[in-house]
Amino acid sequence: MRHSQATVEATGVTVEFARGRSKQAPFRALDNVDLEARPGEVTCLLGPNGSGKTTLMNVLTGLLAPSSGHLRVLGLDPATQRRELLRRIALVPQETSLYPELTARENLVFHARYYGMPVRDQRARIEETLDLVQLGSRASDRAGTFSGGMQRRLALGKALMMKPDLLLLDEPTLGVDVQSREAIWQRIEEVAEEGRAVLLTTNYMEEAQRLGDHITIIDRGANVVRGSLTELTSQLPETKRAEVPPVSLQDVFLHFTGSGLRN
Repeated sequence: MRHSQATVEATGVTVEFARGRSKQAPFRALDNVDLEARPGEVTCLLGPNGSGKTTLMNVLTGLLAPSSGHLRVLGLDPATQRRELLRRIALVPQETSLYPELTARENLVFHARYYGMPVRDQRARIEETLDLVQLGSRASDRAGTFSGGMQRRLALGKALMMKPDLLLLDEPTLGVDVQSREAIWQRIEEVAEEGRAVLLTTNYMEEAQRLGDHITIIDRGANVVRGSLTELTSQLPETKRAEVPPVSLQDVFLHFTGSGLRN
């Protein structure tokens, strides 16, 4: 279901960094990027390493201020209203930010208390979260003993526990095993079905094709093409679509960027 009010509205967002004392023009990490994410949908930001995906995530959370462009997240300006914004969003970065010496349950307790969850709600919400990410049987084990995939699932659970309006995921299945990847994908789909907005970065073609209601492809900090998978494939020349039926997202990416990504 398409909602009229976008959760993320970015138009012409540019981020420049000065090159020290050099007289060269500033380095453009993002160059007039447009992006939109809506409630009830998964939006995938697809691009190779170094394309600007993480930089854009930092802009959306207010960690970096754009040099120019229009940006609103949940109707707020991340650069000037960051404190209010952070109460309504959750970010799972590439580094999971867990406390390895604490158990899975203790990590969630710490997170709940830090963000001011009422004590009366904590126990039920924590147990529900452990079950959602399939870690109930390992709740009393230290997070440092978990596999990479299990740590990713715990980090995702930590983010979801506060029931954010917007879930931001920076390469959520990077380096995880197949079983954990499928569990993470299913939970992401469920979050969107609950009516919340999900925005994730990835350089896995299969991930974007599986999850993305809308896909924005960026390369070298700039938009290449964006739309639903159907809309993206329809932009290929008819001769190209006839060559390799059925057309995949890999075909779209190769056509518009001239390079490939991981499957």
